[in-house]
Amino acid sequence: MAPKFAFLLFAASTAFAQGVPLNDLATATYLGQFQGGLYEFGMSVAPADHEVAGLAQASLIRPIDGKIAMLSIGMSNTTQEFCAAGNPSPCNSWSFVGQATRDAAVNHTTLMLVNGARGGQSAGTWDSPSKANYQLVRDQDLAPAGVTEAQVQVAWLKVANPQPTVSLPSQNSDAYTLVTQMGNIVRAMKTHYPNLRTVYVSSRIYAGYATTTLNPEPYAYESGLAVKWLVQAQVDQMRSGRIDMRAGDLNYNSGIAPWIAWGPYLWADGMNPRSDGLTWARADVESDGTHPSQSGEQKVGAMLLDFLKQEPTAKPWFLATSPAVRRRTARHWPLRQSLQDLSCPVEMRRNGTALRLQQVPQRRRTRRRNQRAIHRIEQPLMRIDLRLHVGAIERRAAVCVERGDRLLRAALQIVRRRVVGRRDVAAREQRLRRRERVRVIGDHHLSEIAHRRRAGLGERGVGLIDLPLIRGRDNRRDVGIAHRRTAEHRG
Repeated sequence: MAPKFAFLLFAASTAFAQGVPLNDLATATYLGQFQGGLYEFGMSVAPADHEVAGLAQASLIRPIDGKIAMLSIGMSNTTQEFCAAGNPSPCNSWSFVGQATRDAAVNHTTLMLVNGARGGQSAGTWDSPSKANYQLVRDQDLAPAGVTEAQVQVAWLKVANPQPTVSLPSQNSDAYTLVTQMGNIVRAMKTHYPNLRTVYVSSRIYAGYATTTLNPEPYAYESGLAVKWLVQAQVDQMRSGRIDMRAGDLNYNSGIAPWIAWGPYLWADGMNPRSDGLTWARADVESDGTHPSQSGEQKVGAMLLDFLKQEPTAKPWFLATSPAVRRRTARHWPLRQSLQDLSCPVEMRRNGTALRLQQVPQRRRTRRRNQRAIHRIEQPLMRIDLRLHVGAIERRAAVCVERGDRLLRAALQIVRRRVVGRRDVAAREQRLRRRERVRVIGDHHLSEIAHRRRAGLGERGVGLIDLPLIRGRDNRRDVGIAHRRTAEHRG
């Protein structure tokens, strides 16, 4: 049986050697059926409406009796990466908690990082409020740290199942089972931690070096799809009201579940670099090829730390000094105009930073009505940090166009204004178009002169009367050159 088992492991790892990380897979598919990306439409950034909801939840995270508790929930890999292999115990210096403790940018005043993950605990040991693990976390982890269940407001969840045997696309696959279990887990967590607002979920690290059947590939990879489907189930439910048959009720407005989003995505195809350079060497895992070694624990800890420092929904409570939101009143004309127009970005460039805004003409009555609605739309947004990078805004624009949501459209306009500062994007692009127009018209004018000379028609019929009068130093230079050349030909 041993040679047969070794052969099966080798065959599975060979067949999966060219797996593409979900964030790089984008709109392509896994097994020809399952679209890539961490979120919908092959994207790796949260949909605009889901992120706005997450920012609203983040704004509610406040110290309770002086403390904000972030808790880890999961298995052996989770406890190793978050703190240490043993629990409870002092956290290793290279783990997430160890690195965060030394980072001056992290909130050390009110934030408490508590490791609740435990070795040997599969997803099935967390999927009900009655499971013993929650009592162990309360008595052995939270209480010694001086934290109560009511003070837990954020959690990092990473779970898996041992000895999986059925992979996708089977309807009985471990990935589908994991979706159901994680849905039950977040509801159980909300039961024990009533003030839990946000749960970041991560999937497994690379398991292509596995020497046992504990959790080899492709199950580690497919756990990423399970996380994606869990998050998407909540997004779809909040939009349509329909409850996903596998994930169950995930309504964060009713208090049945917290807001759910991706944490750091940890999977990469061994030594084949991911788009961001992530690789997993054999030395990054222990002898079983499944659990992370010290270097692997340090790598995951650094990714989680960097994620929380960059994630807009985590900055307000995770950082020592929350980045100030640059506020602008409705008296600022560009912001006021964008809110009045309530128009969506309609032209996107994925590889650049240009984002052309569509200006929609409106009747006077409609414009007055929008003016009265400005404060109702603007004030809630001014309290939320929506300063996201330009690429994310461009990808979110598709959601804005599809849904036609007035609030989202206004939010995207505000975000864009904040990204570029006080510069007027539309005016800058208009100047560039005018400059290009002068250059093109000038070249066309000189070409017409050459054509008439070759035809023996002379140049007197060609003048600058058709050139537009456009102000600007570069434009005057182009027009001047064209005028001098014309004068020379006429002379």
